[in-house]
Amino acid sequence: MWKQALLLLFALLSVTKGELTCYSCQIDGAATDKSCLNNPEGVSTNQAKVKCKYSYCTIIRMEYIDPPDEIYSFYRGCAPSAANSVVDGGGYRTYTRTCMSSLCNDWDGIAESTGSGSSGSSGSSGSSSGNGANANWDPGYSGAILVAGKGEGMQLVP
Repeated sequence: MWKQALLLLFALLSVTKGELTCYSCQIDGAATDKSCLNNPEGVSTNQAKVKCKYSYCTIIRMEYIDPPDEIYSFYRGCAPSAANSVVDGGGYRTYTRTCMSSLCNDWDGIAESTGSGSSGSSGSSGSSSGNGANANWDPGYSGAILVAGKGEGMQLVP
């Protein structure tokens, strides 16, 4: 009897995990269609929303430090762990943001998420500057990291 209960519990956990839906898109600074940055609901690709096996939706926003506020790249997708940081290094400022509810990665990525997306800033900024290092990054690396592609752990949502 306890084996059956354990199997049922495992099956329920397997079904509920991966039900997080996140916006998924990527652009670089030269892109003429900025809907990934400004309006993720309006992204016109067939991969605009994905189901994730992970617990977090993410935004990774890279800007040039000079000129300020100019986008180098912008990514929305899934992440296996929480990360809310701002890192300066290699001529770029990288905002890494995560949230935990479906379609919560719908804001510009500058403000730190409160967990539900589009809700603005709260708490500490998680800022770091200098050589681009913080507790989640290789302390010897001072360049920019750009992760392209659909990524592992995503399933397209029709």
